[in-house]
Amino acid sequence: MGPVTRNATAGWAVAFVLVTVVGGAWSFPAYFGEVQRASADELPSAGTQAAALAEAGRTLSLRETSSILPEPACCRAAISSLSSVSIAGGRSDPPASRYGAGMAYDAKDGYVVLFGGYTLKSYLSDTWKFSGGVWTKLTPSVHPSARFDPVMTYDAADGYVVLFGGYNGTTSLNDTWTFSAGQWTERSPVTHPSARFAASFAFDPADNYTVLFGGATITSGTNKFDFDTWRFSGGAWTELHLGTHPSARGTSGLAYDAADGYLVLFGGCGSLIGFCGHPDRDTWKFVGGHWTNISSPGPSARGAPAMTYDAADGYLLLFGGANNSTTFNDTWTFLGGAWTEISPATHPYGLAVASITDDPSAGYVVLFGGYHIPAKVKDDTWSFVGGTWTKV
Repeated sequence: MGPVTRNATAGWAVAFVLVTVVGGAWSFPAYFGEVQRASADELPSAGTQAAALAEAGRTLSLRETSSILPEPACCRAAISSLSSVSIAGGRSDPPASRYGAGMAYDAKDGYVVLFGGYTLKSYLSDTWKFSGGVWTKLTPSVHPSARFDPVMTYDAADGYVVLFGGYNGTTSLNDTWTFSAGQWTERSPVTHPSARFAASFAFDPADNYTVLFGGATITSGTNKFDFDTWRFSGGAWTELHLGTHPSARGTSGLAYDAADGYLVLFGGCGSLIGFCGHPDRDTWKFVGGHWTNISSPGPSARGAPAMTYDAADGYLLLFGGANNSTTFNDTWTFLGGAWTEISPATHPYGLAVASITDDPSAGYVVLFGGYHIPAKVKDDTWSFVGGTWTKV
């Protein structure tokens, strides 16, 4: 409830089972189980997709061709084994369309890392790096299992990226992994948060530890939201028993506001009904081990916004998110305890559960993928700097 840093965290519109074709219609569950359908007539034809690519000045990559044209049975294995091929303009193919992928900037290694997510057909376990405006698939020998909406952020105190939890189509997960020098390592802390996905997760430089809040749990048919707060430091989890805290929810945006010196949490979904039942629009700050509600008018009620700190521009950035029926494409900044909506001339499609993180090496914020109600999953990469969105 994204990706992200999701946060570097984050996402919504969860599809909990594989897509099926029933009676000529695509059928898939929404984030929290509401079934939505898209007629086969609404799906773009191969010719339409090819024309759109041609108009954009691109030539079809092998993967793009295989996604819109039926490939011979003899070649499916070869096509599916490809990790990246070139397209016109010298760029590499991005990761496959997805939402609910974990993404964070790995400051020690100097690049953005993306892991997993969901395609509406399958849960993913691939690892990608983004550096110099180019996506490259990594092939670590060990990695987390396929999952949707884990939380992921860079732990500056310990010098590695941390990943926790997620959902694999059957159950929520509670494993902890770290990523450094291109390799994943599973950790085995004695104590850890309960299994969950769509939690909020960010490093808190003021307190020098990583903070996790809330999330959703689906285990053995039982669904619930959490309102607990945990810190991760030195490879160990510790629950913080706080009297004041946000209400139980998932898919809230969470990021450290370096200009103001505290973590900021916004919104979230408080119900498993539909896409984002009972969306929230409250803003909270976390500093010194305590939550405080900030009375600041801001974005409308929503879950799964993409939210991170924009170091180049010196403010916290929020994009999109969704309620039960609408995917938003608005852009907001937060500075000095107040929200301000800005209106870039160009911006991404309305998205929820997109992955976002600041990329200091490139000097801009990176946004990837996301979900648009009712049935669109994206593979676009966008940069944001100086109040402007640019498609990479």
